[in-house]
Amino acid sequence: MNRKLNTFDYYLMRFYNLISDYERGKRRLTPDMAKRIAESLNINVERLSQCESG
Repeated sequence: MNRKLNTFDYYLMRFYNLISDYERGKRRLTPDMAKRIAESLNINVERLSQCESG
C-alpha cells in the first residue's frame, strides 16, 4: 500500500511540474501533452489547444 502511494505521489509531482513549466513559459504544450492533461482534468482537448494558439 505504501509503495503505491509513493508511486502516485511521484507521478502527481511530475504532472504538477509539467503544468508549472507550461505556465511559466518554460515548456510548450505539445498535442500529446494537451491530450494527457485534458484526460486528467476531464475537459475537451480543444480547450487547451485554443489557449495555446492565442
